Amino acid sequence: FDCKKPTVPIITWKSEKPALTPSHVSSPLKRITPEEAGIPSETIAAFLRDIKNDISLNMHTILFVKNGCVIAEAEFGEYDMDIPKYVFSASKSVTALAIGMLIDEGRLSADEKLIDIFAEKLNPISKLKLRDITVETLLTMKSCVVFNELGSMTVTNWQETFINSSIRGNINKDFNYNSLNTYMLAAIIKKKTGKDRKSVV
Repeated sequence: FDCKKPTVPIITWKSEKPALTPSHVSSPLKRITPEEAGIPSETIAAFLRDIKNDISLNMHTILFVKNGCVIAEAEFGEYDMDIPKYVFSASKSVTALAIGMLIDEGRLSADEKLIDIFAEKLNPISKLKLRDITVETLLTMKSCVVFNELGSMTVTNWQETFINSSIRGNINKDFNYNSLNTYMLAAIIKKKTGKDRKSVV
């Protein structure tokens, strides 16, 4: 469980995502100097030195953005800006932001029910079990769907896992941190927009 050390999987597992290879990462953001943004370069340099010298941080990469422009970026140790990184649960915030954008555009409602969005994937029992789960339920981690975070590597179809999982607790009342909630939000985004990660990179 130490993210600083590589581990050899003991369970055969196939990723649902395509393999990624190092490549230059394009950015729509304009590059300017810190001074052009009103910040002395030495201030950023001193901050970067402090981060580098603090071994407790385990820093990978950092990007400074001001007024929609990149003013500085840095890599630490063997990390490379052109290689995709594991960002773990930071992805939950980005996914929630995308959901908010769909709601703002009128393409989705926080009250929309999961059983209506994925009607074609659900059998009568699943529809009954999941009938009270809405987009807001998933956003607030109150689906009460049972999911073992540490066991996530043993399954490859998380939508099916969510649909077939048991319920423990009171839906829309009991909070339970669960990555499947966010995964289902990502599935909703894909369904509503017709785009996946490969379509927007």
